[in-house]
Amino acid sequence: RSQKSEVSTELQDGRGKLEDGSTEDRDGRWKKGAGSGEASTTKPLNHSTTQPLYKSLVQPVFIVAVILLGLTLVLSKTIEFREKVPINKPFKEFPLQIGEWIGKRQEIEQKFLKELDLSDYIMVDYKNPQGKEVNFYVAYYESQRKGESIHSPETCLPAGGWIFNEAGSTTITLSKSSPVQTQVNRAFMEKAGMRELAYYWFPQRGRILTNITQLKIYTFWDALTKQRTDGALVRIITPVYKSETLQDAEARLQGFVREIVPVLDEYIPGK
Repeated sequence: RSQKSEVSTELQDGRGKLEDGSTEDRDGRWKKGAGSGEASTTKPLNHSTTQPLYKSLVQPVFIVAVILLGLTLVLSKTIEFREKVPINKPFKEFPLQIGEWIGKRQEIEQKFLKELDLSDYIMVDYKNPQGKEVNFYVAYYESQRKGESIHSPETCLPAGGWIFNEAGSTTITLSKSSPVQTQVNRAFMEKAGMRELAYYWFPQRGRILTNITQLKIYTFWDALTKQRTDGALVRIITPVYKSETLQDAEARLQGFVREIVPVLDEYIPGK
């Protein structure tokens, strides 16, 4: 719901020069110039001899600091007042029948909605003719400012007591009519004897992202270059029933994804 420049300055030859031709060694000692005719001597630094060098350094450092401050203010203003991108169509219009799947809309409690701070969402329990269920959840954010950022299932599900027996990625086909495939997150999890299989990913301005680090990097970049920070989370979960194998649940999710993604694309803004 997550980007600094650093300037380093140093003296070119590591030495400063006084008006009488003396130079400062790297160890902080002063030596007479070669043309003075005197042998090299050392003496401690004093404020009167270092003042010219100090003054010569203060001005460039001050200028650089002012420039950096100005750039920081400009960038912060750019990000703070970024454009909100509304969803293409409200999720309340999302169909409850997708192919052979018939859905029943679910509501999120108000206390959780306040914490999620999302712009729109849909949560539907779809059931196929065989009575097998798939929970479909999408959260959409018009912008991701402070406190308004996508919550990853990687954090939320374990916090709810689910143990990830397997966690990684898998390849899905995005529609029945297109061979386009992409990587999404996959988790096989268990809680109190219940087993479930989950797929989830983050659609963001035409991209499909799979981790929070990617999400934060692209959000920052698009805020600077496109004035956009909209994004979404898609999470699809099905039980692994006692009468079936994990492969059966996998096939069910894969088939459901091919049905639902083309419909979802009509709602979430792309590039």
